[in-house]
Amino acid sequence: MIDSLRAYAHWLHLGFPAREPEPLPDVDPAGRSQRPGILLAGDLLGTPLLKLAVESGAAAARAALDAPTGARHAEADLAVIGAGPAGLAAAIEAKARGARVVLLDARGAASTVRDFPQGKPILLVPHDHPVDAVLSLAGDDREALLAHLEAEVRRHALEVRVAEVVAIDGHDGAFELRDAVGEVVARAAKVVVALGTSGARRALGVPGEDAAHVRNHLHDPAAYASRRVVVVGGGDTAVEAACALAEAGAVVSLVHRGDGFPRTKVETRGWLARLGDRVHVRLGAQLDAIEGDHVRLRDGARLAADDVFVLVGRDPPRARLQAFGLLPARRPVRDLLRTLVLPLAIAAFLYTWKSGGALTAYFAARGWFPFGLPDALGLHDTTPLGRTLRITLAEPGFHYAALYTALVLGFGALRVARTDTPYVRRQTAVLAAVQVVPLFLLPYLVLPYLGAAGVFDDGLPRAFADAFFPIETGGHGRAYWRAFGFVLAFPLFLWNVLTHEPMVPWLVVSAVQTFVVIPYLVRRFGKGAYCGFICSCGALAETVGDGLRTRMPKGPRARAANLVGQAILAFVALLLLARIASWVWPGASLLGVRIGRAASLALYGHTVFGVPFDYAHLVDLGFAGILGVGLYIRFSGRVWCRFGCPLAALMHIYARAFSRFRIETDDARCIGCDRCTRVCHQGIDVAHRAIRGEPVDDPQCVRCSACVAACPTAALTFVEWTADGPVADRIESSPVRLRADGKRGLRVLA
Repeated sequence: MIDSLRAYAHWLHLGFPAREPEPLPDVDPAGRSQRPGILLAGDLLGTPLLKLAVESGAAAARAALDAPTGARHAEADLAVIGAGPAGLAAAIEAKARGARVVLLDARGAASTVRDFPQGKPILLVPHDHPVDAVLSLAGDDREALLAHLEAEVRRHALEVRVAEVVAIDGHDGAFELRDAVGEVVARAAKVVVALGTSGARRALGVPGEDAAHVRNHLHDPAAYASRRVVVVGGGDTAVEAACALAEAGAVVSLVHRGDGFPRTKVETRGWLARLGDRVHVRLGAQLDAIEGDHVRLRDGARLAADDVFVLVGRDPPRARLQAFGLLPARRPVRDLLRTLVLPLAIAAFLYTWKSGGALTAYFAARGWFPFGLPDALGLHDTTPLGRTLRITLAEPGFHYAALYTALVLGFGALRVARTDTPYVRRQTAVLAAVQVVPLFLLPYLVLPYLGAAGVFDDGLPRAFADAFFPIETGGHGRAYWRAFGFVLAFPLFLWNVLTHEPMVPWLVVSAVQTFVVIPYLVRRFGKGAYCGFICSCGALAETVGDGLRTRMPKGPRARAANLVGQAILAFVALLLLARIASWVWPGASLLGVRIGRAASLALYGHTVFGVPFDYAHLVDLGFAGILGVGLYIRFSGRVWCRFGCPLAALMHIYARAFSRFRIETDDARCIGCDRCTRVCHQGIDVAHRAIRGEPVDDPQCVRCSACVAACPTAALTFVEWTADGPVADRIESSPVRLRADGKRGLRVLA
C-alpha cells in the first residue's frame, strides 16, 4: 500500500523537477527598481545574453531619461554603474539623446568581456533578434568583440571613470554615488546599475582549495598546453573552459556533481560532444580534497592535476544590491507583520464577518454595517427592485462579493497594462466577465429580483426555481446562492452535491461539469482552461496576485506540499460515498454512528471543545478563504489553488492521464535565465525543462502565460499535441514574438 502511494505521488507530482532559482531584485519591464530613479540592466535582470544585455541597458537609459525630474544642478543626468555591454549600451543611448552621462566601473570599460578566456567563441544569439540600441555588437570571438566594444567607446567619446561604487545616497533627481572610503565619486539625477551578477565566487569548501595552483578564472588556455587540468563545475563557464583547455592541448578532466549539463547552452554542449574523449567527463562526482598534484573525489577516485579550476559560479552581489537599496532590507518582525500577520487578520475578519457565524450575528444585533444600510438609504420594499435591494444590501456576502469583483476589475486593468498581449487581454476579459455576471449579478441581484417580481411563482419558471433554488427561510426566500454551482464545479463547490437529501438537478449539473466538461477542457487545453479562465479563485489570483508571482515557494519541499490537495480530495470523496450511502440506505450506520449524520457533521457543525472542526470551517473558510487570500502578499495568489483545492487536485489526475496541453520549449533559444521559473506562481521549474528542450507537462500549470511573456527569447509556446504534431495556441502570448511579427493578433504554428 505504501509503495503504491509513493508511486502515485511520484507520477502525479514528485517526479517533476523542483528548484529554487537565484533571487533577483524585483523590477518592471523597463528595469525600474523598488527605489525611484534607480534602474537595473543586464544580468541583474536575468538576461545572460549579450544582445539582451545591450537591449536592457538601452531600455533602462530611455526609461530613466523619459521620467520627469526637477534636478538640473547635478553633475550628470544619468550615472551608469558598470561598463560591461549593458552599461556601455546605457551610456551610449543616453549620450545619443544629448544627456550628460557619467560611466563608472571598478576595472574600466568592457572588463567582463576582457575576463573571457582568450579565443572564446562569441554567439550573438538569438540570430533573428534585432537589438533595439545605439550600441552595436560584432565579432565571433572574445578578441573581435573586445576590439569592437573598444572602438564603440572611442566613437561615442565615452569616458569611463574608474571607481568602485559601494553606496548610493540621496533620492530620485539628486543621487550621490560614494566609494568605499565615503568619497562622492559622482552626482546624477538618475542611476542605471549594470553590475552583472558577478558577486563573490562560490567555493567548494574542501581542503586544499586555497592552494596556489587552484584558480577561479581562465584567461589564456594556451598557457596550460600539455598540463593535466581538472575543471570543476557544470555550467557554461566550466564546460567552455574545459573545451578551450582541451583544444589548447591540455589533458582535461571535467568533474560535475550532476547527471548531465542541462544548464549549458546547446552550442556549448555541442562543443563538448565534438571533442569526445579529449575531455574526460566525470558526472555524479564531487571533490573531497585537493592534494598536491592530484584531487580526491568522494568516491575515493584520484585524478592527476597540475592545475585545478573551480568554476561553480558566483553568488549574486546581494550585499552590494542591499547597500544600494535594491533588495528589501531584512526586518523580520516588520516584514512578518506587513506580509503575514496583518493580511491574515484582515482576511480572517472579512471571511468570518460574511460567513453567517458569530461575528455576523454580532454586527447584526448592533445594526452595524451593512445591516443598517437599507434604512440609511431609505429603501422600501414596495417594489420588486426595492425589496431586492433592501435584502441584498443588508447581506455581508453581497458587499464582500462586490469588493471581490471590484478588485478583479481594477487589478485586471493593471495586469493588462503590465503585460499587454492578446492572450492576457482575452484571459483577463473572460475572468472578469465570469466574475461579474454569473458569480455576482446573477446570485445577488438578477435572480432575487426575478423572484421578487413573481417570475418564479408559476409554470416552468417555478419548476426551474424549485429544482435549483429551493425555498428557504430568511433572506430572499429562495437559495439563490446555489447559483454559484453553475460555474464553480464539484468538488470545489460541494454544497449542491453533499446535501442531506439528494438534489437531482444539481447532481446532474455537477456530474456533467466534473466528469464531462472539465475532462474535455483539460484534455484539449490543460487544467488552466478552468483555473485560468473560469474559476473565481483564479480570477483574483491572476489580477490581484499578478504582481506577486515570484513569491510562490519553490523547491522540493514546496513540491511535496502539492499533495495536500490530494488528501482533501480523498476526504471529499469519502464524504460523497457517505452521502450516497445515506441516500440509498437512510438508516445505515457504521460503528454505531448513522452514516448520514456523520457526513453532515463532517461537513458542518462538528466541534472539538467548542471549536468548529469540520470541512466548512477548516477547509472552505480557513484554507480557501482566510489562508488562500491572507497569504497573497507573503506567498503569491495561488496558495489555495496549488496546495488545497480539491477540484484542482482532481484535474491534476486528469492532466497527467490524458491532457494534450504542453508548453513547448526551444532549447536553441533558451538561455537558462530562470525568468520563467521565477514568475510561475504554481512553483513549476519551467527552466529545467526549457534548457533541455523538453516539453513542460506539469499538471500544476494554469495557463496564466506569465512564463511565456517573461521569456526574453520566445523559447516557450503553449501547444496542443495532436496526431499531426504540436499546434500552437491561436492567441499569441509572447511579447517577443509580437514585436518580431510587428502585430498583436492571432497565430498558428506550422
